[in-house]
Amino acid sequence: MENNSVKRGAYAANSSDGMFRVPDYNSMYTDSIGALFLRGNNGSVSNGEIQKDAIRNITGTVSQASSYSPTGAFYAVTGAGYTAANYTSGTITEMDVSRVVPVANENRPVNICGCWVIKLFFECNKYR
Repeated sequence: MENNSVKRGAYAANSSDGMFRVPDYNSMYTDSIGALFLRGNNGSVSNGEIQKDAIRNITGTVSQASSYSPTGAFYAVTGAGYTAANYTSGTITEMDVSRVVPVANENRPVNICGCWVIKLFFECNKYR
């Protein structure tokens, strides 16, 4: 079996003498990546390569200072209680989810990338 777990979604010719290895779609090996589904080739990885899950990055900033407006995923809500005028200084809190989870230019689950083909007939002209 291929030692690189992201390569296990591909067939391997001559993996043993006169044999070939089929893809590991079941993720049964100890260091397997997880539940997989088949995905068309999006041009970012090789056919048969397993992509790990990722989300798009989410960022934002919020502050307690009166002159600072929230940005990104944060927004201000008008309500009773303290107002921004009550604060003249304070800390800035920033959020960046890429610090704790994998991010990409798309949201995706774990998948195997490939060009999937359905062979309908053995010969194209068999039923003409």
